Amino acid sequence: MYFKIYKQEDGFFRFEYKSDHGDFLFQGLGVFRSLDHCKKGIDYFKNESMYESFFSRETDSEGNPFFLMLDQTAKKLGISDIYSSFTLMERDIDVLKAQIYASPIDEEVASEE
Repeated sequence: MYFKIYKQEDGFFRFEYKSDHGDFLFQGLGVFRSLDHCKKGIDYFKNESMYESFFSRETDSEGNPFFLMLDQTAKKLGISDIYSSFTLMERDIDVLKAQIYASPIDEEVASEE
């Protein structure tokens, strides 16, 4: 698993977290003025994702599960993909908690398509 940083057309940066196969797991909802600030945002996710309180389990209008990542004031910081089952969502949350801290950042910044 790894972080991928994107540069938007307006010059701001954002990031996603992907599986080793390149599948999208979640994206950060914030945008950052510089690459350095984006990396600091990723560090925040790495440090906070080990805590259960960082995750909020949700469902969309059709009852499909997904999770949000929240700061201590309940501000939304990240959102996952939609899952086909709660079991798969919980599995990914457990994997995130165990592996995100050591996840590398793909240093090649991509432009948004």
